[in-house]
Amino acid sequence: MAEVVVLEHPKSTYISKSISEELSDLGVHITHIGIDRSTFPNGEKYYRFQIDSNFDLLGKTSVYIASLTSDDDILDIFRVGSSLAQAGIKRRIFVIPYLAYLSMDREFHPGEVVTAKCNSQMFGIIGAANEGNVFLFLDLHYECILHYFEGPCLRVELKAQNALIRAIAEQNYPHDTLTMGSTNLRRAAWVNSYAQAMNIPISFIREKPKPDQAEFISQPDYIIGNVKGRRIIIYDDILRSGKTLINAAKCYMAAGATSVVGVVTHFAGYNEQSINDLANSNLEKIIMTNSHPITQSPLVQEIDKFVVVDVADIFTQCLYEILPTPEHMHRSSL
Repeated sequence: MAEVVVLEHPKSTYISKSISEELSDLGVHITHIGIDRSTFPNGEKYYRFQIDSNFDLLGKTSVYIASLTSDDDILDIFRVGSSLAQAGIKRRIFVIPYLAYLSMDREFHPGEVVTAKCNSQMFGIIGAANEGNVFLFLDLHYECILHYFEGPCLRVELKAQNALIRAIAEQNYPHDTLTMGSTNLRRAAWVNSYAQAMNIPISFIREKPKPDQAEFISQPDYIIGNVKGRRIIIYDDILRSGKTLINAAKCYMAAGATSVVGVVTHFAGYNEQSINDLANSNLEKIIMTNSHPITQSPLVQEIDKFVVVDVADIFTQCLYEILPTPEHMHRSSL
């Protein structure tokens, strides 16, 4: 069996396949290991690695690829990761394109549980492989999540910005008509980095608080910057219901923008209604990465308004630096 074994969560097969093919093209010798999963009538889960001997994984490096979209997925990575260590894996690499609870990273009201921190602490105690554990993430909502881990492990946040900017360029929009926009001021630094990279002006929406301060309302007269006659590119890292993006697009259009394009790293629409609401909105296009399995839904794939960007190569490039390859072995022998 090869030195590197690749496993995945069933919902992440699409991105696992791309990563595996790209690694093979780069000369990394990998073997795919399936995982049998089933559920007993009482709801308990059954797992079995598709191996012939208890020694098949001994001394290997594992790459487990899983977008964590729910509590079940988070418990699944704990179970699989722990079992890999017990099977003798020497190094475990966890590729996590999407991480649930990204925005639940701090306490806003007394008594609130910081769920993102609890999850990170759980990842940190999966158990140590001999050569360590590596966690690869994409565009975390806040970098503090990396510091919530406990125990010896490497945590790396990869960026989707270059891939998304290339996708914007492929739309062939006249550059002199573009302005970078936002849904609010809370992501100002991130939005500004896109504007600088694309060398275009920037505009922000300043939100008007509701009386109870719990939510915000975006209004056209709260837009910072002149957007009349401009095509607005709104960036946000996570899109769930889509209401914030749709509302922001209405505000920009009311302020004189000619069109609005949404750009998001994590498209996490959680039901068919939210996808249809976006499809029927006045957004010209919605450009997203395929970090979340919902992007593989036929409803998303078949709607021209949605542009899905494959980010497998972002993880592949990082994995190539970590995994044993003929090139690395040649260097180490010199």
